Amino acid sequence: MSVLQNNIFGLLSLFILLVSILLIPVYNIIVLDLPSISKVNNCPLCFGRELCGCLSREHFTLNWNHFLINVLSICSHKNHIIFGKCGEDLIVVKKRPINYSQNNVNFSRIVDFTVLLESLEQTSLKQPLDINNKFTFCSSQRKLVTHFFENVVKRENNVSEVYLNLFFMALTNMEPIIQQVTKDWAVAEYLGGCGDFTVSRYCGYTLTWVMPQLDWMTRSSVAVQLLQFAFNATFRHPQFAFYFTDMSPDNFAVSSDGKVRLVDLEHIIVVDKYPEADPPANWKIQHQSFHDESVNGFAFSTQEICSHQTSDMNIYSICQGILSEKSDLLDGGLLHSPPQHMLDITRMIRECVSPPAGKTRFDIDRDLLRDLV
Repeated sequence: MSVLQNNIFGLLSLFILLVSILLIPVYNIIVLDLPSISKVNNCPLCFGRELCGCLSREHFTLNWNHFLINVLSICSHKNHIIFGKCGEDLIVVKKRPINYSQNNVNFSRIVDFTVLLESLEQTSLKQPLDINNKFTFCSSQRKLVTHFFENVVKRENNVSEVYLNLFFMALTNMEPIIQQVTKDWAVAEYLGGCGDFTVSRYCGYTLTWVMPQLDWMTRSSVAVQLLQFAFNATFRHPQFAFYFTDMSPDNFAVSSDGKVRLVDLEHIIVVDKYPEADPPANWKIQHQSFHDESVNGFAFSTQEICSHQTSDMNIYSICQGILSEKSDLLDGGLLHSPPQHMLDITRMIRECVSPPAGKTRFDIDRDLLRDLV
């Protein structure tokens, strides 16, 4: 009997231990203020502090539909992605690991915009400029930062703080800047920051998660939005082309009313369409991504993309990675099992992945949009 009691006691102790381990991060989310772990005291001007009030214990609550993700996120020592509510607004709070020593920056020097630009130029020692292997600029990061400051920044904000926010983001994580420059497209709306936390509007569950529940009409609508986004990212901005190198279904969210948004903008190539220096010889020739059947997933050359004013990489990424029946990311592809009168869609997607002679992916993109709408 004592052996049985010991076993029961041992199992009960193990159960209590496991529950305690799981409850610690939940306690951290529910009881502690997020600003208290956001390094807002050590780095108040990293991403700003305008959202710190929103993240306080009085205003922030968990989005319980994402309970498990919230728990795992707090347990993570690298990335925090927390789903919650600020008042009645659903939000997503991100905290990315940042190496504060890698840039050796003297923030006290950033007293005006001219000095900020000069400091950025000093950090741009190689072309194309690569930040943390995530943000690549061809050829000038300075131009995008200048555009952001002149066209996006709210001038009523404390300008000296804006300089520091902008400089910090330019050297560590350009995602908030990209979100705001492309805010009129299908990207998650950036709401602000608190220390080293960034806050965006909640956009729904990931495409990977919801795809099995979607009927043909909804999947068709999602495909149209993805193709339109690929086209807009390439052509819509008058100065820059944005090539997103990780447009996986995990990085797109679908809202309850079927709206699609890109929620992770961390891997991107930004091409200045009108560089100050003389462009390469083939600059005006449209770059066509090469499809290699032997490669698992899609491959791209940053150097090739940076050597052309426009590339079809965004469309290729959507067709190959999400729409195609051979997608490694969605079983059967987003547009599997089309209705009888839409069977030609499968052929068009195959052509989008590997265009026949005389056709470009932009031509096929327009044909797909025409037939899917």
